[in-house]
Amino acid sequence: MKLKYTTITLIILVVGIFFIYKQQNDNSLYSTLKKEGFNLELINDFQINKDNLKENPYKSRIILAKNDNLPAGGETIKLKLLYDMNQEKAEEYIDDQKVILTSLYEPIPPPYPEFIGQEVSCDEKYKPILKEHELGEYYLLYAGERFGYGICEEEMVKHKSLLGYFYCDNKLIKLEYFIDKNQNFDLVEKIIKDLKCI
Repeated sequence: MKLKYTTITLIILVVGIFFIYKQQNDNSLYSTLKKEGFNLELINDFQINKDNLKENPYKSRIILAKNDNLPAGGETIKLKLLYDMNQEKAEEYIDDQKVILTSLYEPIPPPYPEFIGQEVSCDEKYKPILKEHELGEYYLLYAGERFGYGICEEEMVKHKSLLGYFYCDNKLIKLEYFIDKNQNFDLVEKIIKDLKCI
């Protein structure tokens, strides 16, 4: 009888230690975002590759996470969490980021004077599409091999992307989501469908 209680106690202890260890070493993006006050159900399979805290110019946390379960290259999420952001500071930050993004798609004058009138511009197909979400707004756009924006040529497009800014309880989240260019933009938008503050 004593051996039975000892065995049961030992099993409970091992299971308890396992769950404590798993919680402390949970490298999933889902649990990390939940601790930060955001709920995003469709990111259960994402594992964090990089996680850095920065203090300058804003206190922020930058996270890079991947999900290799999707065919054709998997999925990548880049997050920037900005802390201690009141509504006014958040709007100012978003406005600055919008100016930078939209300037990538503005017409560019020719580099030499002899090419007068041959302005280089981006086809409408490649320009960002702005959409609304209850916590902010986001863009659907194309990205290059190294996740850069401003791509205006088909052969340079490697990813379809979502770039969004979402505000919740003095935190601003900049979310970038990338999938293979052959996937549908509906799949891109689906990732934030259930984004909520908790």
